[in-house]
This record gives sequence, structure tokens and C-alpha cells, in this order.
Amino acid sequence: MTNRRRLLLTLCALAVVTSCSPGRHSAALPPDPDADSRPTTLLVMGGSATEGDGLDDRLRDAWPYVIFREAFPRNTTFVNAASDNATVHRALTTQLPLARDAKPETIAIWLGADDALQAVPIATFTDELRQLVTGVRAAGARRVLIAGLPPAYGRAAARYDRAVRQVAAATGAEFVDLAPAHVARRAVDGLPDEPDAASHRAIATAFEEELRKP
Repeated sequence: MTNRRRLLLTLCALAVVTSCSPGRHSAALPPDPDADSRPTTLLVMGGSATEGDGLDDRLRDAWPYVIFREAFPRNTTFVNAASDNATVHRALTTQLPLARDAKPETIAIWLGADDALQAVPIATFTDELRQLVTGVRAAGARRVLIAGLPPAYGRAAARYDRAVRQVAAATGAEFVDLAPAHVARRAVDGLPDEPDAASHRAIATAFEEELRKP
């Protein structure tokens, strides 16, 4: 299934859920604390870890779903644009179009692992990441959060992490520092190592701390 088709199915499913009638017993439902908040859209970009690969229950434990539940009101539309083998170059061609379609107010980006794996030159990575952030800004995003690459991703991680910091500073994006987070990776069924559930919680916490800033 293409990312664009997945986006349309996600938005349609959300529309069906929100349009369903509560029935004659609706008076017994507890009040929605977010009923007066303005509807918003959260879109996340990333690779296989952002998809939740390697987790037993990705809808519960993957970091994007955690921040969606914990840091956003109930009337938020959530789109996970992540895909396997997502270098920044690939995100420009497959994930950025979803941002243009969804027009999210908030975008959370965690890329770099596949660039490091493929040894993408730092100059290329930096330039393409700057293009991506500029592109999501042009799509209307008010807040753009981009996470660095923690040490668990090997010796090259520090160089890509510095590049993410530089792009955040140059574009006004909000840098999410994952270096202090307790991120560990484990191999699952012979697939490349992915963060475990505890690591996803640590990643979500780092994003949530940044989201709480004014």
C-alpha cells in the first residue's frame, strides 16, 4: 500500500469514527476535556523504528503513538508517514507529499538511521534534511520537531546528530536531543536492530518534553 493511499484510508477512518452518532445514551458519557480545543493534525516522518518495527504492539508502544495519545487532544488527526529504508532523500519523495496533502500543524521527524547505514555523505544528508524542513514549513506546519541520532546507532551517529542540530538551528526547527535518552536496540527475527519498547518510551518522553515548551 502506498503512503498516499494509507493517508487517505487513515483520514477516512478517522472521519467515520468522529461522525458516528453517540446514540440515545450520549448523556451518560463523560465530558470530553478537549471538546473546546481546535482540531489539529500531527504527522510523523521517519524510518522503520518510527513505524514501530520490532515491537509486539506498535500501536501501543511505538513513540509516535505514545506522543499522539499523551501530548495531543482527542480531536487530533494523526498520520504516520514513516516507511522502511527511509533516508532523508527518500522521505523527500515519499513522505513530504503526505505533509502537503494533510497540511499538519505539527510535524515530528526522526531520520538519519538509514542514512548512516548507507553511509550517505554528511553534506548530502545536511542539505536534504534542510530541504525537507523547508518543505514541511511550506506545507503549513507551525511546529517542526527533528530528533537527532542517539549513540545506539554506532560510531557514525555523532556526525549525523551534529548535522541534525545544525539544520534545526538554521531553519528554526525544534531539536529533540536523543543522546541522553536510554535508547537500546535489539535484533528481532533476523531483521536489523530496532529500539525496544523501553527505548520508544524514552524517545517519546524526549519529544513530549520539547512539545511542552512554548
